[in-house]
Amino acid sequence: MNTSSKFCAAVITLALGIHPATSNADAKADAARYGKQALEAAKKKDWPAAIENYKKVIQAEPKDEKNYVYLGIAYRSAGNLDEAIKSFSGAIEAAPNDASGYLQRSSTYITQQKYDLVIADMSEVIKRDPNNALAHRHRGFAYLKKQDWNHAREDYDAALKHGHDDREPLVRRAFVLMQLKENDKAIADYSEIIKKNPKDVEALIARSYLYEVKADFAKGIADCDKVLSLEADNAEAASRKKRLQTKQNQPAPAPGTPSPATAGSVPPRKAP
Repeated sequence: MNTSSKFCAAVITLALGIHPATSNADAKADAARYGKQALEAAKKKDWPAAIENYKKVIQAEPKDEKNYVYLGIAYRSAGNLDEAIKSFSGAIEAAPNDASGYLQRSSTYITQQKYDLVIADMSEVIKRDPNNALAHRHRGFAYLKKQDWNHAREDYDAALKHGHDDREPLVRRAFVLMQLKENDKAIADYSEIIKKNPKDVEALIARSYLYEVKADFAKGIADCDKVLSLEADNAEAASRKKRLQTKQNQPAPAPGTPSPATAGSVPPRKAP
């Protein structure tokens, strides 16, 4: 638009009584109204209504990245992952330096098992914010699923260092450490989990396996006993306890003889 055209447009706008400040105020009012309606619909899990209202919010405020994030979450909740990704990509376009769009898009890629894309998105976040614990957590999970144990371990180390010390990153790092044969460190992680929740059956069973590998049969039996006190019909704990007792009662192997500690041992059932 040339200078003359811009001047004419300004004159027409003023003649119609449309002042830029008024337009901005109206847009904010519209965004607030539709946003409230979208939130109410989301509370009721009425995702089609939430989606339509968030679209109207974006029409009123197209430069606010959080509106694209909310729309993407509504699409994802409705099961429309492709549209969710488009919305999160819109958030990234609106605010390339904000982590929200990347984090939400990576969560959706995790659901789709597109782990290379998760790694790419989280690497962008970490490049801007090396201490972002959630980004390290997402990327660590993607590396775990790709069986890239060393990179997974690095990311879970970072996630735990920067504040995410809840059960999930601990149990996943412990699993990664097991794959790396760093069993003492894996035992330390499972012990931390059990310290926080002495009734954590999964952690107790996993630690009993590691004690079996180390030929520390008494501690393995103690973990199995704890599980059986919580779940008397736990077949995995019962069979491991029986095996541990058998090994405990065997005579010590002669010098130079391979240890039978891991014979018949079964690792935890699945990756966390």
